[in-house]
Amino acid sequence: MLFRSWRPVPVISRAMALARSLLLSDYVASILFHVLKLALAFFLNWLVLNKYEHADYLYWAVTSSILVVATASDFGIGQHTTTVLINKPKQQWVLIVNESFIAIFPLAIFGFLFVSMSLLDGGRAIAMLMGLLIFARVLTIPFGAVLNAVNKYKLRKLTEVIAYAVSVIGVWICVITSIPIAVPLLILNVCFTAAAVFICYLATKIGRAHV
Repeated sequence: MLFRSWRPVPVISRAMALARSLLLSDYVASILFHVLKLALAFFLNWLVLNKYEHADYLYWAVTSSILVVATASDFGIGQHTTTVLINKPKQQWVLIVNESFIAIFPLAIFGFLFVSMSLLDGGRAIAMLMGLLIFARVLTIPFGAVLNAVNKYKLRKLTEVIAYAVSVIGVWICVITSIPIAVPLLILNVCFTAAAVFICYLATKIGRAHV
């Protein structure tokens, strides 16, 4: 009687519900998006390496490294902002983000100067434009901290994945049309800056909903 009353359907449905909840969880989704971002980054570099001259790839690699350094070196302001937001009342979040924005402003200026001066060999106009885009991206770091504080990290990762995907399409078009390497670099930087601005929009919208 015990075995006759047992039905596999409830067990299967519970297993499917558990699997669905894991896939939709912020942690697992963030990991999946991060892996996808790494795959797109690898493909993007492979594309440039195989379709452009080696000197162009060297320029791409050096410039990309400079851009990463300029945006990653926030001296822990982003992580500190996330920690403070988590431990403070939500009514104070606007003030906290504003203080973080003021604190990171000098780093945005440094990023602009660092990038624009480092890339002068590629042309003054391109160097200045790259510097301005980096300036804008650094200023968005405090807003990304808001998404982390409300456990919406997967939205940030998804936005970055979309930026990489659009970059791949843009670079592929540059490859098949034989456009100079400076243009793919500009496309990459524009896509990342657009993603950062969209993250600001998400942070503002979600942050207001949590206040």
